[in-house]
Amino acid sequence: MSDFYQNGIISTLHNLRTQSLDDLEKNLMSFAKSRPMTLVLPSLFSELEKPALQLIVDELKKVHYLDSIVIGLDQATKEEYKYALHFFNQLPQKHFVLWNDGPRLKKIDENLKTFGLSPKELGKGRNVWFCFGFVLADGRAKSVALHDCDIVTYNRELLARLIYPVANPNFNYQFCKGYYSRVANEKINGRVCRLLVTPLIRSLKKIFNDNEYLNYLDSFRYALAGEFSMRTEVLNDIRIPSDWGLEIGVLSEVNRNYSNNHLCQVDIADHYDHKHQDLSLDDQEKGLSKMSIDICKSIFRKLATNGHVFNSETFRSIKATYFRIALDFIETYNNDALMNGLKLDIHSEEKAVEMFAQNILDAGNSYLDNPMETPFIPSWTRVNSAIPGLQQEFISAVNNTHLTNKIFSIFFEKKSPKQYVIQNRWDESDVALITYLDTFYNNDEKNIQTLEQVLNTYLQDNVSIIHLLPFFPYSSDDGFAVIDYLKIKKGLATWSDIKKLSLKYKIMADLVINHCSSQSEWFQQFLNNQLPGKNYFLDYKDKFDTSKIVRPRSHDLLQIFKTKKSEKFVWCTFSRDQVDLNFKNKEVLIEFLKIIKFYLDQGISILRLDAVAFLWKKLGTNCINLNETHEIIKLFRLLLDASSQKTFLITETNLPNKENLDYFGNGNEAQLIYNFSLPPLILYSMLYGNSTILRKWLMSMPPPMEGTTYFNFIASHDGIGIRPAEGLISEKNIKAILRRMKEFGGEVSYRKVENKNKPYEINIALIDALKGTIDNLDNFQIERFICAHAIMLSLEGIPAIYVHSFFGTENDYSGMQSTKQKRSINRKRYDLKDLRNKMNKKTINSAVLKQLNSLISIRKKQPAFHPNATQFTLNLGEKIFALWRQCQNRKQSIFVLCNITSQKQPVDLNEINLIFNKNWIDLISNKKIESKKISLKPYQTMWISNY
Repeated sequence: MSDFYQNGIISTLHNLRTQSLDDLEKNLMSFAKSRPMTLVLPSLFSELEKPALQLIVDELKKVHYLDSIVIGLDQATKEEYKYALHFFNQLPQKHFVLWNDGPRLKKIDENLKTFGLSPKELGKGRNVWFCFGFVLADGRAKSVALHDCDIVTYNRELLARLIYPVANPNFNYQFCKGYYSRVANEKINGRVCRLLVTPLIRSLKKIFNDNEYLNYLDSFRYALAGEFSMRTEVLNDIRIPSDWGLEIGVLSEVNRNYSNNHLCQVDIADHYDHKHQDLSLDDQEKGLSKMSIDICKSIFRKLATNGHVFNSETFRSIKATYFRIALDFIETYNNDALMNGLKLDIHSEEKAVEMFAQNILDAGNSYLDNPMETPFIPSWTRVNSAIPGLQQEFISAVNNTHLTNKIFSIFFEKKSPKQYVIQNRWDESDVALITYLDTFYNNDEKNIQTLEQVLNTYLQDNVSIIHLLPFFPYSSDDGFAVIDYLKIKKGLATWSDIKKLSLKYKIMADLVINHCSSQSEWFQQFLNNQLPGKNYFLDYKDKFDTSKIVRPRSHDLLQIFKTKKSEKFVWCTFSRDQVDLNFKNKEVLIEFLKIIKFYLDQGISILRLDAVAFLWKKLGTNCINLNETHEIIKLFRLLLDASSQKTFLITETNLPNKENLDYFGNGNEAQLIYNFSLPPLILYSMLYGNSTILRKWLMSMPPPMEGTTYFNFIASHDGIGIRPAEGLISEKNIKAILRRMKEFGGEVSYRKVENKNKPYEINIALIDALKGTIDNLDNFQIERFICAHAIMLSLEGIPAIYVHSFFGTENDYSGMQSTKQKRSINRKRYDLKDLRNKMNKKTINSAVLKQLNSLISIRKKQPAFHPNATQFTLNLGEKIFALWRQCQNRKQSIFVLCNITSQKQPVDLNEINLIFNKNWIDLISNKKIESKKISLKPYQTMWISNY
């Protein structure tokens, strides 16, 4: 059993094995609320390549009470530093890697040298000193622990017991030293402490009689332990030795600054083992030989400052006394080993004592030769007094280096960034399909297998891009409340299935970036005040006025959640189940960069930034389209361009047209933007038989820059947005359209604007939205539907067709009733057998599929329909929609003529300057144009090409 004996003048806290680790950590979690804790890890790069440090990191992953971890990295090149960032990215806590050999910290070191304040030696002392300086500059931590990175027997209980005495606000300890049993591999280890420090202290006590400092050192059960903790204020005045005397030097410093009742030692491990230094019998500049000399000088210096006089005779007496006591200790250790079944090599022990005895004498002579030697690094109080702005410079240097290199380590661990060349990564053959993975199902097979059957059977290679709507585990909104970004919902597919599909198609996937599910691990951590999620969300103690904040929904923006600490108001833009993430926390940004890199590795080549316009929140603004949001998109673009020439971004910003166009940036944000104004304008044109608004809008649209283009669609999994029609369609006409859509079986969703509900989107299947005009039902439903798609397929940009448009799916009332969600009206799920039955008969569904496939197969062969080909909007009156497209080498022109009414419409081809000394053909009917006067049937489209 563990004893409870108090030896010496320092309080000893034992491990009496009456409190579990879980209980200990629960207490620490409670302390962390008022006393944030930081762990310092001084590390050589070489230690990252050893199993001990991986074990330590694996254990630290389970520690939730730490606020941050500061890693001091020594002896690392730039590439090794990048590797270290990647290695420590495993940690869930905020962590900072101080690259001591990096240019920014070297610059700070040079500044210190000009004031004579720089550490004079490289090594652990300098490393720890810089880490302590960063902790002070950061200012968050109230308690700090330090341990080595080579502990092969590490368990997180070591840290919990080490930091507990200084973290507990009810204790008055300022400093705590760890101790443990140095037994491993059936051997007693800890030679320097057993064979040098303890017998040396006993020798000095004999020579100098009763000495307070020596009694103090002799109270520590393992004085050379590299594990200690302290309250942060201790760091200000402590002077750290830069040589091997670090541990003894730190003990001497806290003895100088604090009374003994503020100091303690604690039992932190039953067994402890780490990297063993070579004894180095023949070289006093290496291994345990150098360590022993530095330790001796550290003790001699401290005794000298206390008034003790040394000369050569004194050191000879110390050596002789030490030698006798140390040999007696060997006999004691041997007896202890034999009784416990351990091994002890008496011969090697005596050789070590002989070396230490000689080193005591040599250390003494070295001290006499240079009694003014001061290996102590100045205290941070002195440094900050001499260089007042250094702390802020330090923080900036570490944060900027750390964040930049941490980001780069995610994307460029094994390669260098590429030089980006602006280019269009698409052509006229590109057509996108928008679908859920589980839109189709077939018995028990994976949904992706069923989807592949549908693609192969019905879409005839007419699509090159597949937008797979969210396929992650989710809790609501058909996938847009993501529980886990790195997993696929059971039964849909595996990541290897996605990668396989990406060999044939460009895969677009959603990065649901504004919010995640309230059932996600991150939010559960937030509720339980655990890292890392506890800092990932926007929470407030009190409600505030949200009426000026632009919203896409009508529920209360701030939702109350009960956390372990208290009730909090949490920002929820879209629903209570979709909690907004806090991108002011850089760790959230890092998480999403890791997710992006993971998606790229799985074959995803187009990232759809869902609801990205709402990303950044700043009180006092409308919290939409803020500059910080654009800066984050620029960062994503920069990283994607430098890491992959095949990947591009698309922003989902259901906004008025001008705001939407801003997401191109200056060619440095999204390569694609959704043409959100197109669906309501085409709907208006078809219902009213009037192309005027659509034409004027297109004339105002800037041609996309090289390397960017529009993503054109007229139906999606959501609905037909009303916001993008603001300022384009009059309120009177919008109200009339909404009434008509309700008559066609649709629904309307609303958003809240200054505490009033305004229409946000129409929820309806597009085939039903076009079953008639604003005034009448008629028999032109299919023709009107195909005409709408023909317009969309003609425009500059990449066309995207919703899966239910391909199959002419009507309003799904049973789906809407089942989910109680309006959007479900256009999210039907098909049994593959039912789909086959529909397609094998003369149905509206099979007719739509056949005609859309025909249009696409024609379109994808025409260079004039390249997404970036020249486009001019033509004015042939309100009843005809007309365009001129010309390919980039000017060899092909296509004149697009669409009758958007239910009546025949004459067209005089002279009005479009068709030059009749060339051969012209309607690509859709495959008929030559031989007359300047033509007539378009109701909702007929002609693509008139010069070859």
